[in-house]
Amino acid sequence: MRFPWFFSVVLLSGSLLLVACTGGKEEVACRERYWDSVFGTCLPSGWKSVDPVSLRSRGVPEEVIVVFQADQFASNQIPTVMVTKELLVRDWDAASYSDASMKSVQTLAGYALLDERNITVDDAKIRLHTFSAQPIPEEPAKRFYQLSTVVRKVGYTVTATLPLSPERDLEKQVQLILSEVTFQSEE
Repeated sequence: MRFPWFFSVVLLSGSLLLVACTGGKEEVACRERYWDSVFGTCLPSGWKSVDPVSLRSRGVPEEVIVVFQADQFASNQIPTVMVTKELLVRDWDAASYSDASMKSVQTLAGYALLDERNITVDDAKIRLHTFSAQPIPEEPAKRFYQLSTVVRKVGYTVTATLPLSPERDLEKQVQLILSEVTFQSEE
């Protein structure tokens, strides 16, 4: 598992990709279903997927399969949700992979556990891990929401990166995106 490298990509993509800043608060609800034939979720108003060609042109590696960004800055950063994949060389069940992913980030600088709760993704029980860390010393500490699971011998990790103290509406938006994660088509 290569999670410390992953956080450099999360932070890099959040700082390289620019979005327009708009105002206004809305009820947090599903605005658009996202499905790319592998990964699905629900996006609230004010969130969009970033074009994969744009990701690759900025040096984001192939392991990153999709990035979602808010169209509003929060504490001078762009709230981002990134989905990565990892081909597994051994068999993992979803719960074990989720636990291993949680352990791998505990070595990050400034790591502090904020919350941990069980969730279900496509009938697999895993954990949603919320923590703070400062993986890049020159940047402020950030809040991360992370879930990891296994689908057909591929490990997937979904990580949201927010300011350390996000507004409640922003937290609700991220929680909606994470609670709707699926690897099964609705068709």
